[in-house]
Amino acid sequence: MDPFYRDILKRAWLVVRKFPLLWIFGVFVAFLGNGGELQTLFNYIRRLNVTTELDYGWISSLIVIWNKIHPTWSGITLASLTLVIGLVIAGIFVWLIISSLGALIKGSWEADNGTKINYWQLLAHGNKHFWPLFGLNIVAKAIVYGVLILILVPLITIAFSQGNMIFNFFIVFLAFILFIPLSIIISLVTKYASAEVVFKESKFKEAFINAWRLFSANWLISVEMAIIVFVINTLAALVLVIIAALLISPFFLSAIVYNPASASSFSSLVYLGISILLIISALFGALLAVFQTSVWTFLYFKIGGKEKVYSKMVRLAVQMLAKWQKRKAAKQLQ
Repeated sequence: MDPFYRDILKRAWLVVRKFPLLWIFGVFVAFLGNGGELQTLFNYIRRLNVTTELDYGWISSLIVIWNKIHPTWSGITLASLTLVIGLVIAGIFVWLIISSLGALIKGSWEADNGTKINYWQLLAHGNKHFWPLFGLNIVAKAIVYGVLILILVPLITIAFSQGNMIFNFFIVFLAFILFIPLSIIISLVTKYASAEVVFKESKFKEAFINAWRLFSANWLISVEMAIIVFVINTLAALVLVIIAALLISPFFLSAIVYNPASASSFSSLVYLGISILLIISALFGALLAVFQTSVWTFLYFKIGGKEKVYSKMVRLAVQMLAKWQKRKAAKQLQ
């Protein structure tokens, strides 16, 4: 692996290993998605295989449920109260996620620089930048899903209604060419903009503009890093599957072999296995969140510094050109 990327990845791993306090923030940040930018590609290819019946089926389901309830004033009041409580809980959860994002960005940089980190100070720092970070993530999701729902879903519906496989393939290919790069670019720009907010106290618009300039000047480096992170995510997922299988298999085997007649014992063993699986998944998600946030934070400072950096592809091209020119000069001397 190239030393430029190896240095960043090594530093990010050291942060994960030496600062378990940051794992707490990682648990919440993981809900923003740990799949990596290239995982977006596979998510939306899968979405292209479904119709709008699946996309909008939840609306008809809500109507059916509402009709079955036969609402009364007391029922409406109870439902409204439940909705308010649910919104409050959801609001607290969103606050924890976004504030943890700001705290993790700040904390990863302080940890890398040897600064003593304090959980509550980092959380307060994340809370200070809640609204700009929240706005950046909302706008990013709105753009991606807006394009998906307003443009791609109607196109896919028209294409699939025709029953023409060639036309369907063309629409899927067009979506692949246009939409996937857009979603990846938006995701990368949002990461740099978040760092702008946390470290430079930038407002929403200023952060987005500066992040776009940084990305456009270093887009190849960003894409190369996204590929590396995607590969690491894939390997981590395989490790998670293997570890989970080794740890929870005894519980399921015991439940099947030794307790076939006891429904309560069977359920207890199955629930225990599922609980262990959830804990392991949460831990892996937290570790990946800390690692990825550290990677993008370090890359942000690297490409945003005074020293000019070049992507691996550019450096390889320069080396190949230099070798070609050297061989050409040697032949001329002969």
